[in-house]
Amino acid sequence: MKSCKQTLGRLFLLLAVTVLLTLGVSAAQRQAADADEFYAAMEAEIRAQSTEFSIDYTGDRSDLNSTNGALLAELLRYLMARSDDGPQNGDYPALNIEEGVVHWNDNVCSFQLSYLDTQDELDYVDQQAQAIVDSLDLDGEDDYTKIKLIYEYICTHFVYDHSLTKYSAYDGLTTGSMVCQGYALLTYRTMWDAGIPCRIVTGRSENQNHAWNIVLLDGQWYNLDTTWDSAVEQGGPMSWNFFLKGEEDFDGHIRFQAFTTDEYDSAHPMAAVSAPLPRIQVFINGGSVANLAVRVGVEIQLEAVLADGSQADIVWTSSDPSLVTVTPDGQLLAHGTGELELTAAVVGDRGVISAVVPTTSVDLTTAAPWAQSAVNDYYLAQLLPLSLCSGFENDLTRAELSRLCWQLVQQAGLWKAQELVNPFGDILDSPDAVAILACNSLGLMQGTSADTFQPDAPVTREQAAVVLFRLMILLDGKAPATGPLSYLDAASISDWAAGPASGVTGAKVFYGSDGFFRPADNVTLQEMIVALWRIAQPHVETAAAAA
Repeated sequence: MKSCKQTLGRLFLLLAVTVLLTLGVSAAQRQAADADEFYAAMEAEIRAQSTEFSIDYTGDRSDLNSTNGALLAELLRYLMARSDDGPQNGDYPALNIEEGVVHWNDNVCSFQLSYLDTQDELDYVDQQAQAIVDSLDLDGEDDYTKIKLIYEYICTHFVYDHSLTKYSAYDGLTTGSMVCQGYALLTYRTMWDAGIPCRIVTGRSENQNHAWNIVLLDGQWYNLDTTWDSAVEQGGPMSWNFFLKGEEDFDGHIRFQAFTTDEYDSAHPMAAVSAPLPRIQVFINGGSVANLAVRVGVEIQLEAVLADGSQADIVWTSSDPSLVTVTPDGQLLAHGTGELELTAAVVGDRGVISAVVPTTSVDLTTAAPWAQSAVNDYYLAQLLPLSLCSGFENDLTRAELSRLCWQLVQQAGLWKAQELVNPFGDILDSPDAVAILACNSLGLMQGTSADTFQPDAPVTREQAAVVLFRLMILLDGKAPATGPLSYLDAASISDWAAGPASGVTGAKVFYGSDGFFRPADNVTLQEMIVALWRIAQPHVETAAAAA
């Protein structure tokens, strides 16, 4: 969802006003004997855009359902809720009130109102709403497609008015922005023009007053919220989080009481769950993917199918062909490192049905020839963080080592959620803080002092040997055998590292060359990946479907 949109039109902020109005209330303009006649009289005057009128009401005021008729906002909500379904029901007139007051003097209810749009402006809305529907070429389309295309049009052609001054559909049509009231009004008008029964509902959302729509599809009513799904910028991407939602999954929306009565519910039976939105699912080798990491030089065949099982022609595109090219049928090849999006879309569906797959392209061929096999296998086992898929010849930092160990521990299923205590004052701004603290709690890595970790310091070979030794204990449940060191520089290995260096050497996990261990030398990323793969391989399964 986009950043929180404040709502509402001034209509929803109307409070009870207890001042006497100078309306000449002694002579009522209309008569009403019951609630039906009262709301009919009220609607007729509002349609005529009367600014002052009164109703002589001889019925029981409690039948009006609105705090004995004292609150204008409630009266307008019940006017909407009691109105019959149809393109000329009371929803639009009620929401065209800008502000007003209501006052009772004995049995006479007096109104003083102002309106958002003039009659000429309402006529303009009618003309433009019909023009929108005509532009979508909906003839011959089923109701689902009509609803979907109108919804997409409104969500992508209008943006939210954060100045909170544009309340009507007219404002939206003439300026390109409006608040939720305008969205609901324009959605209402265009749906009816396309022959789709549509109503407006008001209530609360995100602790604010709010307006949305319900539409009739296949005998059931569904929720729509064009406000919350609209694009941040005109023509930009929208979301489909509040499209054709049922009552059980229309999160964050609470109706006002007028729209929760038995009468309203029976006239508008709501679907329990959302209507199935045709979506595309993406697969590689039979495994579904929501995001993708690909390797330079490795071809991949993507498969895209409609989630509901129906057939359609689907074509693939790449947002950056310089990094990754993809053929229309989904054959992919990466050329460089970076991030992009791959999109599968139904041909001829006007952009509504599509799947966007965030993709990261990495180049593992930059590892040294002696390390490439292990680096590739480690990557395929989903053990290599994407952030460490480059710079293989670089010295490894302590933070990066914690990142590698943390991923291995999680992938091997050895981590249990626990509260992490931070004794290190120098990792507060580190993106690897959680990995560092997890490794510290598991005893894999310690600080360089009681309160420092030095996340950017390089890892020496003897430090690497200690961490690998501890990982082997964690993974295998026992320590590898140790013994005397035969390295020519054995005397230069620190006492705290001698045992671990012996253990990892004997296990052929991490060892020196030419008779030397070189304990003080820095270890490179590719050296550590090779060693980690030697101890991790028995404990993890290579992800066959990974790229």
